Amino acid sequence: MSRDLSDNLDNLQVLIQRIEDSLKDRSYEDYLNDQDLQDATTYRLSMLGEITGKLPDDVKERHPDIPWNKIRGLRNVASHDYFSNMPDMVWEGTRSLEPIKQMIREELARIEAEQRDGGRRR
Repeated sequence: MSRDLSDNLDNLQVLIQRIEDSLKDRSYEDYLNDQDLQDATTYRLSMLGEITGKLPDDVKERHPDIPWNKIRGLRNVASHDYFSNMPDMVWEGTRSLEPIKQMIREELARIEAEQRDGGRRR
C-alpha cells in the first residue's frame, strides 16, 4: 500500500510542478488568451482529481482542510463536460494547490518514518 500511495503522491507532485511551471509569470489575462495553456492546465487539474480520488480514506481524514469533493468535482466537469467554459474555475484551482503540496510533504514524511520504523504505523 505504501508503494502505491508513494507513487500517487509523487505523481501529484509532478502535476503540481507542471501547473506551477506553466503558469509562472503568467497573469489571468495571459491564461485566458492562451487556449493551449487552458487545455493543459485543465487536463493537469483533472488528472490531479483522478489521483486524489485514489488516495486512501485515512489520508483524506488526516487532511480535512483539503476540499476533496471540490477537487473530484472539478475533475468530473473537466473530464465529462469537454467544452464547458470554465476558465475561472480552473484558474481558481491553480491558486489553491498549497494545501495539497503540504499534504504531500506530510504523507511522504510519514511513509519514510514508517519505513525507518520497520513498517509500524505512527
